[in-house]
Amino acid sequence: MLSTLLPLIGAIRYFKHLDKHQFILFYYAIFLVIAQFFDSLIVRLGYTNVSFFEFFLIVELVFFIWFYNRWRPYKRSFMLVSVVFIIMLLFVEYLQYFVYDNYKNVSYTFPLIIIFCVVQSAVMLLKTFDLSD
Repeated sequence: MLSTLLPLIGAIRYFKHLDKHQFILFYYAIFLVIAQFFDSLIVRLGYTNVSFFEFFLIVELVFFIWFYNRWRPYKRSFMLVSVVFIIMLLFVEYLQYFVYDNYKNVSYTFPLIIIFCVVQSAVMLLKTFDLSD
């Protein structure tokens, strides 16, 4: 939690000097702290936090796709792949929880999102290297 809280404190100190992208990250950091608080609360109450964690991962993925797209606009094909990936994740979660009634203790969404983020990071690095060459 400190990894999010420390930059948040710095952003509060220099709030008037933040640009528009830093404001977006500032509000996202506030969201992260609130989500971590609720995650801790869920565990302290004795419930499993896998569902909350998977929901949070999907929200985080949508935020980063949107944020990266504002920083370096995607081609339509990559944006379409991103949207289809998010819809497929939501569909898989819907099937597991509501159709098959499988309240699991293991998240399969997490590895899929990590793989997608690695691919997305690689695309961003390749775009950046192409622009600097």
